[in-house]
Amino acid sequence: MLQKVEAFIRKKNMIMPHDLVIAGVSGGADSICLFLMLEKLSEVFPFSLYIVHVHHGIRKEAEHDADYVKKLCDNKNIPCRIFKENVPVYARENGLTVEEAGRILRYRAFAKVADELMRKDASAHVRIAVAHHMNDCAETVLFNLFRGTALRGLAGIRPKRDNIIRPLLCLERSEIEKYLSDEHMDYCTDATNEDETYTRNKLRHRILAYADREICHHASRHIAETAAYVEEAENFLSKLTREAFDRCANLKEDSILIRIADFKKEDPFLRKRILMLASEMLAGTRKDLSAMHLKAVAALAERENNGSADLPYGMIVKRVYGDLIFSKKEADVEERITETSIHIPGEAVLSDGTTFTCTLIKASSMQRVPQKKYTKWFDYDKIKKSVTIRGRRSGDHFTISASGHHKSLKEYLIEEKVPRDERNRIPLVADGDHILWIVGYRISEAYKVGETTETILQIVVTGGPYDE
Repeated sequence: MLQKVEAFIRKKNMIMPHDLVIAGVSGGADSICLFLMLEKLSEVFPFSLYIVHVHHGIRKEAEHDADYVKKLCDNKNIPCRIFKENVPVYARENGLTVEEAGRILRYRAFAKVADELMRKDASAHVRIAVAHHMNDCAETVLFNLFRGTALRGLAGIRPKRDNIIRPLLCLERSEIEKYLSDEHMDYCTDATNEDETYTRNKLRHRILAYADREICHHASRHIAETAAYVEEAENFLSKLTREAFDRCANLKEDSILIRIADFKKEDPFLRKRILMLASEMLAGTRKDLSAMHLKAVAALAERENNGSADLPYGMIVKRVYGDLIFSKKEADVEERITETSIHIPGEAVLSDGTTFTCTLIKASSMQRVPQKKYTKWFDYDKIKKSVTIRGRRSGDHFTISASGHHKSLKEYLIEEKVPRDERNRIPLVADGDHILWIVGYRISEAYKVGETTETILQIVVTGGPYDE
């Protein structure tokens, strides 16, 4: 298997002689396999190897994992940096899921070490190696497919992106485990990998495991191989898209102009990609740019009179006679609700006079839960963090069914056809990034009062625009 990984690295030009390779090693099976293989291959290419471990501050076993990685590096005389972070706090403060926060902090640690190495040697070429494998790629493809995606999402995890490399993307998880067994190598086990609160764990344990067992052996491998074909197609189409873009667009200092007459000469499929490319170039990212946004911009090209369409990241597209002009709004000022914590029992008062009054009630004293618009009841024991009143932010979600299915707040507000200029004015009762109550709309199923509820949290909203 070592030769298989070496061939994959060479085929994808992941590592060149004398590179500096920073490997992320958590202590789990995948990263320990990455560590062992890179340690052996460092003499073949050759390259210098550095290890980074991030202690996430989530599990009690994390201290043991960090010690394990440090001892492993010391035994091999390989430099190792341990970073200690409080991922849950960072997630809460930045409106992120724990998974998103962990990823950001890991890559921030990699970037810090890379910067330190390049300060010592400005000519150094630094690579960051992470331990994704074929099963991870298959999970990503399914996750993107279920949410809805373009071709780029079906390409899954790419072997190489900028200075990030994934040498194990040619291996299945079973091959990694066999390699560690053959090498008589121990590794740490992360209990959160079994927690099906996380969507990826559901995909891994319920869907891909079933597919591999009942439908087709090596299902993950086949999905990952298909993703590699899609990546090739996406790379080819990206080249065609850029050529088509250059035929019909002009880059200005702070805007992009698309000549509609030339734009309409292109194939309809390429037109969508041209619009996405223009939006991505101006915003610096394609995240949150959906098919709905592209449809609104495409409609501008078809109409006869002038008009405009709003896009994420403060962008606006205007049709001005025969041109589509992509630009940033001069002012992207939105009214937002300042986050306010509630001491329970107690109350919080917003700037517009809206008052939230919280009371604790014994469940045995309430015969039934009434239906009221501005008074709601919650299972107090299910609340994990402090209750806050605030406006919406990235990562907000709530539970929409008793089975635990989640929906993003953004998606819900769009489905409810809440006007864009009203969305930031809706007060939210939140437990971290999980929304208990979208005031005036609905509550999360996750906090509903049930047969096992012992303590009920009653929240009454009065004043401002709200009145029962």
